[in-house]
Amino acid sequence: MRAGVAEVVVYVDEPLLSDGLEVIDTPGVGSVHSHVEHTTAALQDTDAAIMVLTADPPISRSERELLDAVAETAVHTIVVINKADQLAPTGVATVLAFAEDQAVEVVGRRLEVIAASARDGLEAKLEQTPDPR
Repeated sequence: MRAGVAEVVVYVDEPLLSDGLEVIDTPGVGSVHSHVEHTTAALQDTDAAIMVLTADPPISRSERELLDAVAETAVHTIVVINKADQLAPTGVATVLAFAEDQAVEVVGRRLEVIAASARDGLEAKLEQTPDPR
């Protein structure tokens, strides 16, 4: 819980979501804090998962274990490699290929793996001018 916010509820009039949608941002694995129980509990009813990894290193042993658990329960899993802005273009391709190979090795099938930069995304959002309406 950050800044005193434990939950955010958003209502959207969308038939596809008539049964609801719950987005859970679990703590990372392999940190000094013990959040594994919370993350594991969140996986029990997962239909889709977006697993965000860092580009440096692209996947750790604890992340491999989590990826295996996620892919076992989630219908669709996407792996996002963050901090791509800190790599040369050839480095991005190398990290993506490595993560794709690791996914095949861990879960036995190809997963969608994409590169991203949270910093670049935030900067782009901050540079946008507000809608004049």
